[in-house]
Amino acid sequence: MESWRGVAIPILVALWLSISPTAIAQQWVPPENPDPMKIRDEADLDIEEGRLELAAEKYLWYHHNALKYQPSLAGVRLSYALGDWKDLADKYPPALQDMRYVRDRAEETLRGGNSDFSAFQDFVALNDVLRNDGRTIELFKWLDRNDRHLARSVFQVAQDALVAGSEYEMCEKYIVGRNSFAHILESHEDSVRRFKERYKDEPDARIFETFDMMFARQSSFIIAILVNRDRQSEAEAIAESALALLKDDLHRVQISDALEGIPPERLR
Repeated sequence: MESWRGVAIPILVALWLSISPTAIAQQWVPPENPDPMKIRDEADLDIEEGRLELAAEKYLWYHHNALKYQPSLAGVRLSYALGDWKDLADKYPPALQDMRYVRDRAEETLRGGNSDFSAFQDFVALNDVLRNDGRTIELFKWLDRNDRHLARSVFQVAQDALVAGSEYEMCEKYIVGRNSFAHILESHEDSVRRFKERYKDEPDARIFETFDMMFARQSSFIIAILVNRDRQSEAEAIAESALALLKDDLHRVQISDALEGIPPERLR
């Protein structure tokens, strides 16, 4: 009688030959010296042509590796790229699992005692696109109890979620020091001054608009937090200082809204 090995091994070999070429073809491998922007463009084309598994692999690679090859993609990686990844996840559930897995690993890193600012940025950005502010609030409260130094460093990253959750008492604890209006004002004036000195001949007005937008948002958050903690007179004093520097009507309306306790709208 033929042994079981004599029967099983040929069957297993035949099965491997019939399956492995397809499986191997579906395992995407990045090229040498990869271009993150090109790979993201390829992923978008894969989505258009129905290769969703391949697109998911490329978006996961992009999130983990883009900054290694092109640090200037830091802003895009946590904004437009995440939005496109979520669009894919809405069509292809395994991509949603990837996003949640990356988010959960970032949280594990932080709860494991690693005071990693970038891990918290990733965590918050993923919660934002996944519409899960509750996870951000929960982790920030944990940091407040266990790593106050990191909590101070990442407060402005978590601020949108905290304010959206009406966590004004928690916010009040952190609008001091580097998160205070005095520091924000000093940083704004210093940025404007240095930019003017560097580009004396042809300063780009759009840069000044960006500086003003950031200053208005940061100031409005502080004003709204103070108003919601019944510190109206302090809020009014800050508003007066901010309005003295802001000329754009939209920014001035934002400050006025904050005086009514209404924080800035989230940038998405």
